[in-house]
Amino acid sequence: MYFAILGRHPKLSLAEFALVTTISLRRQGEYLFFESDLEESALLLQLEKLWGIVKWGKVVEKSDSKQQISEEKNPDIVSFLAGVSIIGVNDQKLGMEIKKLYGVRRFKLVELTSSDLEIKKDGKELIALGWGKIGLVLGWQDIAHFELIDFWKPAHGMEVGMMPSKLAQMLVNIGIMKSEEWKTKSTSLTVYDPFCGFGTTGFVANWVGHHFVGSDISITWAKENAKRWKEHWQGAVDNGQLFTVFKHDVTEPFVHPVVQKVDCIVTEGWLGPVVGRKTREPELLVHAEKIHALYTSFLNNLCEVVPYVPVVLTLPSYTRLPDAIFPEVVAHAVALGYAVEDLGIYSRKWQEVCRHIVVLTRSA
Repeated sequence: MYFAILGRHPKLSLAEFALVTTISLRRQGEYLFFESDLEESALLLQLEKLWGIVKWGKVVEKSDSKQQISEEKNPDIVSFLAGVSIIGVNDQKLGMEIKKLYGVRRFKLVELTSSDLEIKKDGKELIALGWGKIGLVLGWQDIAHFELIDFWKPAHGMEVGMMPSKLAQMLVNIGIMKSEEWKTKSTSLTVYDPFCGFGTTGFVANWVGHHFVGSDISITWAKENAKRWKEHWQGAVDNGQLFTVFKHDVTEPFVHPVVQKVDCIVTEGWLGPVVGRKTREPELLVHAEKIHALYTSFLNNLCEVVPYVPVVLTLPSYTRLPDAIFPEVVAHAVALGYAVEDLGIYSRKWQEVCRHIVVLTRSA
């Protein structure tokens, strides 16, 4: 039995988790408990590709704290703690029990949804799961990796919005799973982002082993960033997959032949002009009309070329006017024959413009 800790957006995390090969799956609060018929090493590789879970590991039976004979200790925990002098725990009682029974010199408290650099580098982490169970943490979300993508781009700019690489990775995973080709292809699939911007979707798609095609009205930023990645962080991102970009305005027909060969579409369109606290509601409504017109044109043109390719996208959602955009765009998608899966809002407390995640699928 294995476990995973869900992130701040559980609905989105659960949708992404479908990428993992499981034979049983149960959610209890912020925990996911599951079994898999994969070898553990292969399972861990799948889990490492998910950026919607915080940490994950193996579930073992909790040893009785009164046991003093080494032969009576849980052998999985003995092996896990071999040579370790410090552990992280989410419960002080568990830390004291492990320290006493297994001879660990020191423990420190680590929040369930956080990680600790010292523990990740020099120690091990255990979680009190309840029900007589302990979780042995085998992996953590790779925060350093998506920070590298987000903050080391030579070309970037908040004035046009930047989809966080963490979110982009989750959406790529969801898009791949929605593709009909996912279950039949043994080779890399092709992810297409028609609003590719700075190229973030392409970087994370390549990182998990898929080809990327991107387009936008300007591809200067994406090309500059792609060149930088290939020169300096090739091992982290470029595994030999294709990274192709071309100029295109989504309000015009999709005529480039490569679009007809994509397996899924993952994108974040225009979020509208910069919005601040002083932006008045009438201005927001004007922005919303322009965004709605853009997405209407985009979906119309897309249906003409790849009507059955799944689309995973973010729609801007104003904190003060949450229904200004989403309902109208969704209604238009439904009119075009799409089934709509609402994965909720991705946001932070301070944001005036949030991201509403939707998945559009269309049956042949």
